[in-house]
Amino acid sequence: MGCDYWYEYDLSYSRLNVRDRTVTIVGNDCGSSALYFIMNGAKHIIAFEKNQDLNRVFANQVCKDFGICGIVELNKGWAGKVYPNTDVFVIDCEGCEQYLEIEQLKKYKQYCVAIHKWTVNKYQLAKQLYGTTLTYVTNDNNEIVLCKL
Repeated sequence: MGCDYWYEYDLSYSRLNVRDRTVTIVGNDCGSSALYFIMNGAKHIIAFEKNQDLNRVFANQVCKDFGICGIVELNKGWAGKVYPNTDVFVIDCEGCEQYLEIEQLKKYKQYCVAIHKWTVNKYQLAKQLYGTTLTYVTNDNNEIVLCKL
């Protein structure tokens, strides 16, 4: 697909139980993460992606080629105001995690938060996520993923 991160998904998310659950994804990219969760049993995805080129790739290629258009509800960008009523929340949006309201995460059975080195409030976020499980660190150390499992 050219915009997938398959090499990260098992390390980052394989410990989440998404079978027969609904998942919110903030940072849908071209839909490869949505496809990953569907392949692992998710029944519905609410996805957010601000990059319209990636949204077009998803709409014109990924959702059609893999038959997931009816399972993934695609929304434009996310600014920390919307927390859908799903079972699982995943955010990996290249910096928009700075808008995350940690209190909102309590409503989810499980969640994962990717924190990038360029995120303005990365240290405060990491402190607020104390007690979660570190599931992934990129080889270049630019990103960590912390999850409530």
